[in-house]
Amino acid sequence: EALPFASMNEIHQYGRQLLVLKNYKEALEVFKMNYDKNPGSFTTIVGMTRGYSATGDFKNALKFANMALPLAPDTNNKNSILGMIDKLKAGKDVNQ
Repeated sequence: EALPFASMNEIHQYGRQLLVLKNYKEALEVFKMNYDKNPGSFTTIVGMTRGYSATGDFKNALKFANMALPLAPDTNNKNSILGMIDKLKAGKDVNQ
């Protein structure tokens, strides 16, 4: 009930917690809600990458990872996204 009032980062962290709990479909729904609420944000695009990857949809995950790359705010985030892209191209979940 409180999700609509949560910040972008709070929603993202909730989605990440769902991934840890292996609630992949619910996590994807949370990431989608966050993306719809905050389109074009690096954080929400990475969330979509993580959500699609967790559900095994590596094609869509790769699409979002490629969208996130030019938005990376610093070198660490850019390198993280590059690592995700490599994993997705290899057919591996970025969350593992």
